[in-house]
Amino acid sequence: MTLEQLQAAWRRSDRLLGLLADGAWLERPIALRQPFLFYLGHLPAFAWNHLGRGLLGRRPFQAGFDELFERGIDPVGVDACETQASWPERAAVLDYRERVRAELTGALSDPGFPPEGATVVATVVEHELMHHETLLYMLQELDHGQKRRPADWPALPPAGEARPVRVVEVPAGEATLGAARGSLPFGWDNEFPQLRVSVPRFGVDDRPVTNADVRD
Repeated sequence: MTLEQLQAAWRRSDRLLGLLADGAWLERPIALRQPFLFYLGHLPAFAWNHLGRGLLGRRPFQAGFDELFERGIDPVGVDACETQASWPERAAVLDYRERVRAELTGALSDPGFPPEGATVVATVVEHELMHHETLLYMLQELDHGQKRRPADWPALPPAGEARPVRVVEVPAGEATLGAARGSLPFGWDNEFPQLRVSVPRFGVDDRPVTNADVRD
């Protein structure tokens, strides 16, 4: 994994979190997940705790945030978790994120960055990408009034004029699942070993099912 891949993951994180309205940062649309503000701090904290402090041995510059945001997202043995009474101001968390990114950008740009750090960088990138899924399903459950529509998204078609579904034909072939151990700089435990599966020809709709599809 490279600095460019890490920066690409950061850009996608920013784009996803940029969908939130100003008043939505403490919302918890899913009871077993922390508020959105937590993830704003959790992603840089994970990167800093593993790369900055862990691999490079740098001193903490915001130890309270390193600890606050390092926690996991899944409460154990409960059906819901209580929201923390108070959270830091979003501006302070953004400052923390930017400092982490600046420190890590400098470290990964240094020719002296230890080669063995590639696995740690890969872990940080995969962690960031994993939480994109978390953010997406939380955003899916968030009230639409709490979300912003990106300026570059295409305009919605008028009601009743949605484009008809197109079926994409996928030819038969072999699908490769997972990877051989030792072949990747990082992989989750459920990605090993490699498995090859023959898949018959099939078709798939080119867009998700809509409310109108169900109504009709």
